[in-house]
Amino acid sequence: MESLKFTQLAMGEFKLDSLADFCLNSYDNCIAIVGSSTDVYLLELLEDRSANISLPYRIKFANIPQKRPFASLLKPLSLSHIYAHSNTQASQELALDPIYVSDYSIDPPKPRILQAEWMPNRAQPTCMVLTTYGVCELYEKTNISEEWVPKQTNLFSILLEHDFPITQPLTNIKTFEKLREYVNYYFITSFCWDYTGHTIYLGTAAGYIISLNFDESLSEFKKHSQIKTTLEKITYLTNYERMLLGACVQGTIKVFKIDRENGNLEEVECLWSCKDRMACRKAFIRFNASLNSYIIIFCKSAHVLVYRLTNEGLLQSSASVYVNGIKITGIELLNDMEYIITTIIGQIICIRISCPSLEELKIDENVIQHHLDTVNMQILGICCSKNRCLWSVMLYRNKEYLHNSKYSNATAFLSVLKLNNEDSLIRLRNWNINVMDDVQDLLMAIGLDIFNNLQIDKYNEFFNIGQIKIPKILNDTFMQQMQIKLFITRNIAKHQRLRFRTYKSQTTLELDFLEPAVQILHILARLEYLQEFRKRSNLTNFQQLSIVCMQNKFESLLINLKKTINEGNTFNETTENFIKAVNEQLNLCTFESNDLQYKKEHCNICNETINMNIFNVCPKQHVIQRCSISYIQLPFLLFQKSYCPQCYALVSSLRDQLLQELFADHEKIKCTFCRFLLREDSY
Repeated sequence: MESLKFTQLAMGEFKLDSLADFCLNSYDNCIAIVGSSTDVYLLELLEDRSANISLPYRIKFANIPQKRPFASLLKPLSLSHIYAHSNTQASQELALDPIYVSDYSIDPPKPRILQAEWMPNRAQPTCMVLTTYGVCELYEKTNISEEWVPKQTNLFSILLEHDFPITQPLTNIKTFEKLREYVNYYFITSFCWDYTGHTIYLGTAAGYIISLNFDESLSEFKKHSQIKTTLEKITYLTNYERMLLGACVQGTIKVFKIDRENGNLEEVECLWSCKDRMACRKAFIRFNASLNSYIIIFCKSAHVLVYRLTNEGLLQSSASVYVNGIKITGIELLNDMEYIITTIIGQIICIRISCPSLEELKIDENVIQHHLDTVNMQILGICCSKNRCLWSVMLYRNKEYLHNSKYSNATAFLSVLKLNNEDSLIRLRNWNINVMDDVQDLLMAIGLDIFNNLQIDKYNEFFNIGQIKIPKILNDTFMQQMQIKLFITRNIAKHQRLRFRTYKSQTTLELDFLEPAVQILHILARLEYLQEFRKRSNLTNFQQLSIVCMQNKFESLLINLKKTINEGNTFNETTENFIKAVNEQLNLCTFESNDLQYKKEHCNICNETINMNIFNVCPKQHVIQRCSISYIQLPFLLFQKSYCPQCYALVSSLRDQLLQELFADHEKIKCTFCRFLLREDSY
């Protein structure tokens, strides 16, 4: 196994009351930090690296729900009578458990977060939070303030509608044991989302697993199915495809098979039957196509356990390994057969699984080098980005590393790292990219490399403009390479501006070529599409006006490119070849302006008719602000514009759907420069 090393790219701090092991949960490029008693931090990866922030994340927090849903269930009962007629041990348990006595307390204990997970397959990020009071709520980000607020759902009310085996009236519940048995039916202790559909699995303190379907249009849950398992209080659930793993408070772990047709669960295998009271906090289930088997990995204290199961969930083989220290604090998937493990003593280990035979599993270890301060800090969680190129590690001060300051004692640190065997640039250049949103973390990794001055020569030499061979056909693949080069050059320019207060001359020359060249390639692609569209349908008024604007912008860009050709420019030959190639391609898709019928533009300020040949200013010399896609004049009102979240180029409003007329129906509208999907702030 090759030697691995983590390199730190960024680090930031958080103020948290407390942290537990496995405190990070991630999905795609979002992270939820679990551990504070008052709020949960929700992190979304930024599109653009800024020098003003310590972490490449948009950091928000949401106050966790203070609800106590069991108050209505306990109202018909006399807790004072139960307390008075219970033995000493039961009376103490009843008095100390906030689930039962919170409504009778002057200062009830604050809820803590048990679990926070991202809901998959949503148009916008959605997070579900579970508290120690059994409250399970969805959180969504508001469009205007971008704050995270709870979404009203019927999750708990529909849980009360399930037919649990209550065979006697509530008035007959007179002992603490009967009370706890009654409440445990509805007490949610864990959950997991089905990543292939809108289904949530709930685990309860009574050992039930309940599946609910989520209706997106109505924003409500619908009853699906339930099963009474042989597990006790279920503390952890995770699923993948047709398999679901459940773990209980006693430490036992079992696997269930999901029937996709009716949603029923069937218990098929017990992976761990010893009641060691070491609860499972994280597990991974993955299907390996080459082995035609499921691989399950989880930890017990400082031991990693791996199981190989058939398609039906039956055990084929298993293996375990001791990884040092007292306990494991984090597990994250590197690929289907490799996992990153963190321990309480600060070690980071790569576990590689192999299957020499059907009855044999083999586990190899490789210590990953890093420079984190694990002498004074504990690693309490690890997660990774969508494309496994950015790794985030949560650090918390050791108990021995004490400060008199309460502010310092409540500080946690998030370190963003990369593995030495991961080259984001190689992956990016070999990727057939539809939109840059799919490779957002790869772009951020490149941006962080540049800002940390890592391998800067490699990024300078990528797609060397002086050696570009202009293809005969200027297609989307060539434009993608140009856009990646423009992204890298802009980040290098930001780094130079931050370090030297100005750009280097070579960087200026690259920007002077790339920015107009990318716009020219975009215009050619739109004109080619509209020529094909005209063969089967009449052009709309918007399309005809856009054609005139784009062709005028094309001429303006060519003039600017020709002005850059001089003795001091090392890209003269490339520029000349590019101008020749785009002129040849323009001849095949150009429109005669006299054949187009369009409504002339008027200046938003003075209402004078704009001469399209002058293009950038009106007759009274007011500057015309134009859409970076259609090059039509932008509306005067700010809230009628959309923008690119990476470079902030402005475009016309997406609400009226006019821009879609310049693209095929299946094609997404994206930024001319960055290839990111456009964003529009709601109002």
